[in-house]
Amino acid sequence: MKKSISARGILVPLILLIAAVVFGQEALPRASLAMLDPIFPPENPGLIQIEAESAVSTNFAAEATLNYAASGYRALQLNRYTGLYGDAAFYTEFVFYVGPQGTYEFWYGGTPPGPDEDVFPSYSSPFTYSIDDGPAQKISREQVVVASGYTPGFYWVFVDTLELSSGVHKLRIEVSEKRRHDGKYLFYLDSIFFIDRGRADLSGAAPIPAVFPEDLDDRSVDSPFKSVNDFRYLITLEPNNPLVYVEFSLIYSLIGDYLNALRNINKALLLDPENADVALLAAKYRLWKGEADEALKAYRRVLDMDSEMKEGWTEAGKVAAWIGKYDESISFYRDALQAFPDDLNLKVNMALTYLWASRVTEAERTFSQAESSALKSGVAVLELGEIYIANGYADRAIDVYAQGIREFPEHIELYLELERAYLEAGRAELSVDVHNQLRERFVESERLDVLLDTFELEQGPKLSDSCPLGGAEC
Repeated sequence: MKKSISARGILVPLILLIAAVVFGQEALPRASLAMLDPIFPPENPGLIQIEAESAVSTNFAAEATLNYAASGYRALQLNRYTGLYGDAAFYTEFVFYVGPQGTYEFWYGGTPPGPDEDVFPSYSSPFTYSIDDGPAQKISREQVVVASGYTPGFYWVFVDTLELSSGVHKLRIEVSEKRRHDGKYLFYLDSIFFIDRGRADLSGAAPIPAVFPEDLDDRSVDSPFKSVNDFRYLITLEPNNPLVYVEFSLIYSLIGDYLNALRNINKALLLDPENADVALLAAKYRLWKGEADEALKAYRRVLDMDSEMKEGWTEAGKVAAWIGKYDESISFYRDALQAFPDDLNLKVNMALTYLWASRVTEAERTFSQAESSALKSGVAVLELGEIYIANGYADRAIDVYAQGIREFPEHIELYLELERAYLEAGRAELSVDVHNQLRERFVESERLDVLLDTFELEQGPKLSDSCPLGGAEC
C-alpha cells in the first residue's frame, strides 16, 4: 500500500496544480484569514461502513441503481448475460481506513453468493474478495451466514473474520461465474461494513448507518435458498401459511419472474390482508412487471394500511412522476409530508415533480424550503446533498454544500462531499481546486492527514480519469 499511496500522492497534487493554474473559477466560498479547527465526521469506534456506490473503481454497471430501501438510496447491481472481452472478471474496489488494529467481521448488504454444490439452487453468482492485493478468497453460499433480509434481493451477509492493521486498506470484489439458474451474472451490493464487536457501540449512542442489521446474531433465514419445487411441496404442507408464499415470491423476484412473484404475494395477501409489508411487496412486483398504473393503486392501498411507511410514500410519488402523473405524484408527497413534515427526501422529490411538470415557481419554492430547513445543521446539509446526488442533481448538491460551508466552515466533511459532487457533475477541475485548498484552511493534525490521505486514495483514480494529466479538461 505504501507504493500506491506514494504514487497517487504525487499524481493528485500535480493534477491540482495544473487545475489551479488553468482555471480561475472559484470552487469554494472565500475563507476567513484564520485557520480553522476542523469538526471531523462522527465516528463509531470499531465500525467502518462503505457505500457500494462510492467504489473507487467498478465495472458492475455504468451507474448505481436508485433504490429507496437501500443504504444511501443507491446500490450497485451486476445483472447481465454477456461477459467481458477476454473473459475478464467483473469487479469493484474500495479503499477504507482502519483505526486501531483489531479483529473485524466482514459483512455486506446484497445478494447472498451462489452455492458451490449442485444440490442447492443457484440464483446469484459467487464471488472472490481480496484485501490489499492479497490472495483471492472464493466465497460461496456454504461459507457465509445470512442474518436477515431488508428489501427484495438484499440480505445482510457475514463473510469472514479478518485481522486488520491500522492504516489504509483496499478491498477488491470480483465476480467471474454465472448463476446456474439461467447463465446470468447476478450480484447486488448495497453496503459493506467491518465491525470489531469488542469496540463498536451499537447502543445508539454512537452513529450507526440508517440501513443496518437489526440483530447481527439473527439466524432465522440462514439456510440456502429453496428450489421452486421445494416451495411447491412446502405449500402442500402449509397451504395457509402466508410466510411460505412471501418467501416463494422473493425467490421468483430474484430470478426476475415477477408474474409468479405477484401470484404468490397475492395468495399471501388473501391469507393476511392487513399486512402492509406484504402489500408493499405486491406494489413493487406490479411495478417491476411493468404495470405502473396498477402499482400506484397498490401503493395507495399500502399507505391506507400504514401511513407511517416512509419507503412506500417515496416510491409511490416517484413512480407517479416517472409515468407523467404529476398531480398524483404531488398528492402522494403532500400526504406523506403530513406524516413526515421535516423529511428532506420527500421535500426534494416533490420539488423534482414540480420541476418535471414545468411548474418551476413551485419547484424552486419547495427546493428553497428544503434548503432552509437543512441549513440549520451541518448534518442536515450533508443529508440534503446526498439526496440531490442520488436523484442525479449534482449541481444542486454543489450549491447546498457551498451554502453549508458558509454556515458551518469548520465541518470538513462538507468540503469532501463538495469535491465528490463536482466529480459527479463532471467538473473535475473544481473538485481538485477544492482539494488544493483544504490543507490551507484547516489547522494541521495527524487526524486531518489521515482523513485527506484516505480521501485522495478514494478519489485519485476518479480524478485521474476525469482530469488526466495534460488532458484537455485540465
